[in-house]
Amino acid sequence: MPIQRRTDFNPAPARSRSPRGGGAAAAAALAAALVLLALAAPGSLLARGTSPAADPPGGAWSGEPGEWGAGLGDVGLDGPGSGDVHAPAFLESSLRQVLEDKIGLGHFAGAVFAGQANGLEVSVAAGHFDLAGGVPMPGNALFRLSSVSKAFISVLAARMIESGEISLDDPVTKFLPGFTPAAPGGSAPQITFGQLLTHTSGLSYAFSETSGGPLHRAGVSVGCESSPGLTLEENMRRLAGAPLLSRPGRRHAYSHSADVAGAAMAAAAGKSLPDLMRERVLDPLGLRDTGFHAVDPSRLGTAYVFSNKGPRPRLMSDPESYPLGRGRAFEFSPSRALDRDAWPSGGCGMVSSARDVMKLTEVINGLASGSPSDRWFMEDHIAPQVSSPGEGFAGGWAILKSPVPYGPYSPGTVTWGGVYGHRWFADPTAGISGVVLTNTAMKAMLGDTLELLARNLYELPR
Repeated sequence: MPIQRRTDFNPAPARSRSPRGGGAAAAAALAAALVLLALAAPGSLLARGTSPAADPPGGAWSGEPGEWGAGLGDVGLDGPGSGDVHAPAFLESSLRQVLEDKIGLGHFAGAVFAGQANGLEVSVAAGHFDLAGGVPMPGNALFRLSSVSKAFISVLAARMIESGEISLDDPVTKFLPGFTPAAPGGSAPQITFGQLLTHTSGLSYAFSETSGGPLHRAGVSVGCESSPGLTLEENMRRLAGAPLLSRPGRRHAYSHSADVAGAAMAAAAGKSLPDLMRERVLDPLGLRDTGFHAVDPSRLGTAYVFSNKGPRPRLMSDPESYPLGRGRAFEFSPSRALDRDAWPSGGCGMVSSARDVMKLTEVINGLASGSPSDRWFMEDHIAPQVSSPGEGFAGGWAILKSPVPYGPYSPGTVTWGGVYGHRWFADPTAGISGVVLTNTAMKAMLGDTLELLARNLYELPR
């Protein structure tokens, strides 16, 4: 879950690409404060520290081919990264050591990393699936994706744009006639599908406001909390009844946009969002571990929360209200992932494995060499004065520009995270991608875990 860029928000400075920069601690402390003040949403590139020492002490946040276009159709289970080349032992050992070091610091209970580079696919697991029971983390564990779900929504959108079923310029009301939230001043401006994908729709997120805010009063669900009996259609009706932050296209604000995009695509196709996602994305790519609930409950990991008060993460409550400061909170419900009747949230509600998400990152890399509509998803769409140094926002994810502010990544790399403790990246220039999924909110989303893991892939001989 990730970046909320605002024009009244002064973003953090670019970080050194070295994890040992002399100002790392100060930069991380500043970044943490900015997260709390501006809700640079979970997974935000603005909110990361650059080393274990730089993590802020305390505080809420520390606590069919051809049919989809070249970019989408050329990546499949038999393509690059299919696992035909066995990962060398030194690589697996090095990756596992990164995870074990973080586990030793108490950042998360367990994790799985999956990545691909140079036609080689690698996956390692470390730590515990269940701390209390001493159950080790299996490589095929399932995780509550939170905002990693948005990557699946963007790939689905790319397919539907390529097929001509929907366009970036289509007004949302073409598919959801009642979706006409009022802008400041009382007008009801059109929101385009493209504005949803770039989070410039004028919408917001319920966790960005206090409990008395308009989204809370309307009963809008974020998609990570329990909401018995709520449907996607009803949640969209409630959201449409709350005011916009700004007129569409005026500013970037992280929001419910992915959920609206999911609802619009489902309406355009005349199918439920889970059926549409299965038909257009999951089945064609062989992603059998992914859905809007856990396909195998026995493989769904126990959920934890990073704790500043002890050496190990604590068990997440159900429900769990995680304070964000200034009267704001993020609401979790780990059991939601087991509820087949939960409304399908494209912004927060999917469940998957590291291998499935890694396969999706290969598809994302392919967008950069696809049709013009594919490439749109890999281009920066945010005005420079709103972006932080070296960073912008593309079609559903952050984009790293030149100079790249941290990590080994090439300019044009896209990346995002999830509030349950995840991050992924896709570097089309280098042809490298990867994902780390943990069972612990929120440390791996905010720290340097993914960068440290990714360096091992970039250091492989080309």
